[in-house]
Amino acid sequence: MKKITQLLFGFLLLTVAPNVIATNLCTQGVRDVVKGSQWGAADASSVSPTSYFLTATGANSSSTGKPSDTTASYSPKMPGEGLEFVLHTTEDNTVIELPLYGDVNCWVQITKDWAYISMEPYSTPGDIPITLETAGNYTIIISGILTQFGKGDTAWIGSEFLTQVNNFSDIGLTSLSGAFAHSQIASVPTTLPSTITDLSYAFDSVQSYSITNIDQWDVSHVTNMAFMFNQCTFFNEDISNWNVGMVTNMESMFSYTNGFNQNIGSWDVSQVLNMKKMFSNTYNFNQNLNNWDVGNVTTMEQMFSRSYGFNQDIGNWDVSHVTNMSNMFESSEFNHDIHLWNVSNVTNMSYMFGWASYFNQDLSTWVVSSVTDMSGMFRYANSFNQALGNWNVSNVTNMSNMFDQATAFNQDIRNWNVSNVTDMSNMFNQTTAFDQAIGNWNVSNVTNMSNMFNQATAFDQDISNWNTSHVTNMSGMFSAANAFNHSIGNWVVSAVVNMSNMFNNNTTFNQDISNWDISHVTNMAGMFKKATAFNQNIGLWDVSNLSSMSEMFREAPLFNQNIGTWNVSNVTDMNSMFYQATAFNQNIGNWDVSKATNMSSMFYQATAFNQNIGNWDVSKVTNMSSMFYQATAFNQNIGNWDVSKVTNMGSMFYQATGFDQNLGAWDVSIVFIMTNMFSGVTLSTANYDALLTGWSARTLRSNVNFNAGSSKYSQSAASSRAILTGTYNWTITDGGTANVFTWDGSESTDWNTAGNWDQNAVPTINDEVTIGNNGYAPIISSSTPANCMSLSVNADASLTINSGGSLITNSATGAVIVKRTQSGTGQYHFLSSPINNADLANIFPENNQEDIYLRQYNETTGTWENIEIPATLTNGKGYSYILQSKGIGITATFTGNLVTDDITPALTNNGTGGAEYVGWNLLGNPFTSAIKWGQGSWNLTNVADEVHVWNNGSYINYTGGVGDLTDGIIPAQQGFFVKANGASPSLTIPADSRVHSTQSFYKNTISNVLRIDVSNDANDYTDAAFIRFVENATEGFDNGLDAHKLDNDALAPMIYTEANDVRLSINALPSVDENPEIPVSFTAGVNGQYTITASGMETFTNSNIFLIDLLTNARQNLSENSVYSYRATVTDNAARFKISFASVGVEENQLQNIGIYAANGFIVLQFPDETDALVSVVNIGGQVIFRKAIKGMGNIQLDAPATAGIYLITLTTDAGTTTRKVFVK
Repeated sequence: MKKITQLLFGFLLLTVAPNVIATNLCTQGVRDVVKGSQWGAADASSVSPTSYFLTATGANSSSTGKPSDTTASYSPKMPGEGLEFVLHTTEDNTVIELPLYGDVNCWVQITKDWAYISMEPYSTPGDIPITLETAGNYTIIISGILTQFGKGDTAWIGSEFLTQVNNFSDIGLTSLSGAFAHSQIASVPTTLPSTITDLSYAFDSVQSYSITNIDQWDVSHVTNMAFMFNQCTFFNEDISNWNVGMVTNMESMFSYTNGFNQNIGSWDVSQVLNMKKMFSNTYNFNQNLNNWDVGNVTTMEQMFSRSYGFNQDIGNWDVSHVTNMSNMFESSEFNHDIHLWNVSNVTNMSYMFGWASYFNQDLSTWVVSSVTDMSGMFRYANSFNQALGNWNVSNVTNMSNMFDQATAFNQDIRNWNVSNVTDMSNMFNQTTAFDQAIGNWNVSNVTNMSNMFNQATAFDQDISNWNTSHVTNMSGMFSAANAFNHSIGNWVVSAVVNMSNMFNNNTTFNQDISNWDISHVTNMAGMFKKATAFNQNIGLWDVSNLSSMSEMFREAPLFNQNIGTWNVSNVTDMNSMFYQATAFNQNIGNWDVSKATNMSSMFYQATAFNQNIGNWDVSKVTNMSSMFYQATAFNQNIGNWDVSKVTNMGSMFYQATGFDQNLGAWDVSIVFIMTNMFSGVTLSTANYDALLTGWSARTLRSNVNFNAGSSKYSQSAASSRAILTGTYNWTITDGGTANVFTWDGSESTDWNTAGNWDQNAVPTINDEVTIGNNGYAPIISSSTPANCMSLSVNADASLTINSGGSLITNSATGAVIVKRTQSGTGQYHFLSSPINNADLANIFPENNQEDIYLRQYNETTGTWENIEIPATLTNGKGYSYILQSKGIGITATFTGNLVTDDITPALTNNGTGGAEYVGWNLLGNPFTSAIKWGQGSWNLTNVADEVHVWNNGSYINYTGGVGDLTDGIIPAQQGFFVKANGASPSLTIPADSRVHSTQSFYKNTISNVLRIDVSNDANDYTDAAFIRFVENATEGFDNGLDAHKLDNDALAPMIYTEANDVRLSINALPSVDENPEIPVSFTAGVNGQYTITASGMETFTNSNIFLIDLLTNARQNLSENSVYSYRATVTDNAARFKISFASVGVEENQLQNIGIYAANGFIVLQFPDETDALVSVVNIGGQVIFRKAIKGMGNIQLDAPATAGIYLITLTTDAGTTTRKVFVK
């Protein structure tokens, strides 16, 4: 028993026990005393109390007044009025927090099973924490004054224990917002106090199947029912008779009430302003609401969003005040006529019909001039295909996703005014039917076009005139838009930062976008991924801001453009960049990859790539897994790479069958994945030995699984291998120990002499060979061919293959000398390089450099193009060359790493030089042995199964086992022609077609053809004209002999002859005697310095062939000096030149007496007489080094240019102009 407390009230002293109930509260002072005595408050009415009645129940007394036994127990008297509700708890010490808000001046009494627990007064709004000490049913009565019970959109702590409300009473309640949210309430009083106006969130998330008596409520005074039954999954009480005429807010009132489907069509909703989400995410609701007066509603955002059951006619609704209809029918099954709706005040229609897969109604008359947001409006509305062409969308700023995957839509919207739109991302994404002319749209304010036409597979419209200058994002814009292939090269893309996946999987696009300014782009990941038709020159792009090139050219099988000058210094991700880019083989060795961290799968199945990337700084790369996976051509020296940060080399060289390099210097200390690293690869014994020796000297990760393919090691490396398998517990898969033939050269230089080998036998195709600096240096001559499985030539040793010699080996490391001698005077020959990266400057003897004219055939133009030093020859490509000076022949010498793998040279079929030139590609045998056409794994795609080799003035051919090219044998390093006959031609010259043969080299001896090439110093454009004499030709146009001259680019020079006013690029005439002088026309593309180079003079019997410049009166003997330099302007008369096959008089002889040569750092001019002259010195590229007026007689010395090379010296005197070529050392 607690201590007895005395209470002085007026003049009466009462002694009472604690916990006696006080009713009809008196003044605050008495209330405080009662509270101090632990009396419980039973009733705090809204009327200020003036008296205090105490009821004491003792052992001997039950009357009001002083108890007769002050030590007796007392039970409380229950109050008569208050907000009364029941909580059911299942655990002891359950904490609840009663939400008492608004005006608070009340008492809270708690009983359990009718036993009194406590009574406390409260006057401060807030959450009242109460601990319910034991599990069970509690009755809570709140009396006094309280205007809001509940926390609005937040459930109060303990609400989940509420099961019923017994009484609301008259305590001044105006709001039950959130009062019963998340509760288990099953019944409510039949009467709702008329003071209550706010029922928002009242039953939010209640999961009870029924709420008894709620249908009897009078809600005529309620103004807010927002979220009232939100997420009441099972609620379905009949509330059809409710008078909701005062309600202004019904937002989310029934959202997620999956069970609700009552007839509320007679409700008076005329005062409602907000119906946002009212029926969103309802499954069963489908009642007739057509008579609702929604004339005051301003927002219907998501009103029927995901209302999967609703499909009623609401076409009569007055929506004239609605401003927001975003997501209104999103994912609903609604499909009724609403064309009469007045939507003139709507500003937001974003996703209005998104995913409304059944909707397809006429909206053509809608006035949408106020709408600013149409993003996603018809997204996934895959039935919709109605006319919208008359819509005024001039105020719309956002059309992102508007027709995204609206697969049926294909309406004419060309007249839309989209000038204010800033976002068109995903606008026609996967709109597979859409193909309308929208090329005249004003998109000048658009900043985002990402995925705009992604998978819009029908779209094929000209949008070349679009102003894209403000666009920053074009990622995925034309991805898989496989019909689109229009010119967009003039687009201004200088603001774009993201072009990732822009043409990903676009199998038709192949337009010139070389002039795009992409200097601000940071991401090109996947840009041309699976762009199977794309192969445009983008080598001049400024990619200096790029950080990601991941998958940029992945599975782009045609792309093979020179991008070697790209500044990739900021790129960090090169993952799969050239994955299956099977044509790509460009020199990217100068790339700065110092920031790259990921090179996994970079050259995965890039079967043509074989460029020198040995100087790359890969010091930050951590992942090289599958980097050269099945890159069968790659075999470059990357032994100096810093791979110290790489952890994953799994499958790095998997089946990269051509690779055989020394990687012994690699720091693989932290690599822990080497699974299948060299699977399918055979390193030479020397290189595998170096790898084992170098790696075993480092501190390595333990327990690594290393696959070295079929590589074999020598006994000298066995101890190193043992360190890996022993000390570090590596598991190594390889080919075991090797059988190596080592050259000792003890008898002679002959490879095929057994005594020159350490095993006293000649190696076979199954043996490995090492050439060291021992005895005589080996030579393979034309007498007997040589074979080996792998060849390793030490740095201090040499191996020479003489002209006519033949070697077949599966792999080769170290430099080999390959010679090819051509006989004959003044003849041109076809040639191909047998080594990687052949430097033209080192192929021909230095004293013949200025006499060699190496050319390549350009299928696109049907012309031959001169190649000047410096130049690197391409493997598998054919070249022609001619020795101008008289002599018995010349030897081409190649020194470097041999080509031993399949070669897939680049082919074209874009010829514009005439039908007779289209498709012809000059290739070359890249091996040190002959190859047989059709033998082995030749791979011809859109290439005729025939080969043509020029020989003694005609082509000899071979196809299908028949022809005059003996057995289809193409000699080593021999050039040959093939004919492309379809789009994207491809041809692989296989290593398994190699055979040993002594077939002679073929050569050309065609006569009476003069070629005139013209070039200039302003640009790279060139042109050419041919004059030939054929017995059966006429002076008119001869079909099969003559060729028309087509217009060149406006900036390009043009040189041509004419026959009966027909311009010709090739002019066949009957004889020199009948045509001693032939007019040659020339037009300049730009003002500048031009150079004419003539060839073929040696095929004429005439000793002199003269070029006459009718503008300057200069005359030059092309037989003695084939290069003529002159200035020209675009306004010059086209009839400028003549070619004369007769003497031109005394003046030319005077010029011929002038000597011009280079010696001892000077250019020496020899004047036999006193001469005034203007001298010009021009390099072989057409750049003027200097011009100078001179006067004198005898030897005059001028300082030679500082840079060695070929220079053109032009003298202009009173007697005319002469140009000579000199070589400055």
